[in-house]
Amino acid sequence: MKGKKMSQPIGAPERLVIIGNGFDLKCGLHSTFGEYIKQVADDNDIVIEKMEVMPDHIHILISFPPSKAPASAIKALKGRSAYIFLQNHPEIRCSQYWGGHLWSPSYYMSTLGNMSKEVVEKYINDQKYTETNKKPHKGAQ
Repeated sequence: MKGKKMSQPIGAPERLVIIGNGFDLKCGLHSTFGEYIKQVADDNDIVIEKMEVMPDHIHILISFPPSKAPASAIKALKGRSAYIFLQNHPEIRCSQYWGGHLWSPSYYMSTLGNMSKEVVEKYINDQKYTETNKKPHKGAQ
């Protein structure tokens, strides 16, 4: 299904997922993560409704077939995107990064439940503005 825009699978709840990097990609490489995540999603019947890639985590609204376990969807997104990223950026593999892994081992996932899709999309979209306007902590130099 590469290159085709998939529609949400029938009966598939939309899920808000937050995945944290194992390290901070302030070097600008975080912008390439989005393309790798989209590629992996297309290959795994995962529909990305909305995504915002931050230097140290990703907010993403996804849906996938009910036959796919949520943990399998996350495993595919994290595992394959890390593989692709490190293949394309071998300099990162050689540098020091968190615990020898690209992604942190945890993630947050929630079905939309009583939240509207628009509320979650606004939350995800607002993340880029929050990051842009973030001010250093008083104790930071």
